[in-house]
Amino acid sequence: KMGIVSPLQPDLTLALGSSPVTLLEITGAYTVFANHGELRPPTAVTSVRDRQGRKLPWPMPEPVQVLSPETARQVAGLLAQVIERGTGRAARGIPASRGKTGTTDNNRDAWFIGYTPTLVTGVWMGHDRNQSLGSGETGGRAAAPVWLEFLRDQRVY
Repeated sequence: KMGIVSPLQPDLTLALGSSPVTLLEITGAYTVFANHGELRPPTAVTSVRDRQGRKLPWPMPEPVQVLSPETARQVAGLLAQVIERGTGRAARGIPASRGKTGTTDNNRDAWFIGYTPTLVTGVWMGHDRNQSLGSGETGGRAAAPVWLEFLRDQRVY
């Protein structure tokens, strides 16, 4: 319901992220927590202008309520703690931010999906040939600092 279209294995390891999904899918799924339970699918085009620079209307998908606002609020509270005291401490410094780290076996992939009240952003680091990033290269150590630097550069918080 949260926008994941990749096949998911229906077993207990799914909660640990055992089924692969794309960066766009997982980042889009986090919009649900940022938007009080509403899914707002990722959109590549946000505006179009005519030759005179006038903004033209662009159709945006309607949000769909896929979680209760209370459940989304509870998850958001947990995601705030990931940055404040957990594996995402390297992303501290952005007001009202929340996020989650991820690391695959043998440190082949490092993820950080984070958001503020105005922007959801995902960072993936890895090799396209299924190689390890190296010992200790986790989502918190490799990807979270990239997310923090990106958000600081954007100044959207």
